[in-house]
Amino acid sequence: MARLTWRGTPEYRRYIDPPLDIRDILISDRTDLHSGAIPLSLGNLSKLESLSLFDNQISGRIPSSLFKCKELQFLSASSNHLEGSLEVEIGDLSMLQFLYIGQNQFEGNVY
Repeated sequence: MARLTWRGTPEYRRYIDPPLDIRDILISDRTDLHSGAIPLSLGNLSKLESLSLFDNQISGRIPSSLFKCKELQFLSASSNHLEGSLEVEIGDLSMLQFLYIGQNQFEGNVY
């Protein structure tokens, strides 16, 4: 399994074009918090199974391009500054088993 871990650099956005066969991404470092928006290009990772963005200062919305990752099984984006509402397309992620999005500024209902 290809795994990409970004730690220790708050400018993770410069890595917006990881190899397309990446299956597991962990962006976390409690001592050097990552900030900015979730890169739209993550939606190009068709083999992505796990995306961990927890406990950072990531802001903005969850981009709808991420819902093209049909193999996604695990999404953790809790304890950030994400906002807005969840797109209904999140329901298209039929492989998704774990969704952790608490401690953000989302609004609306999740069905």
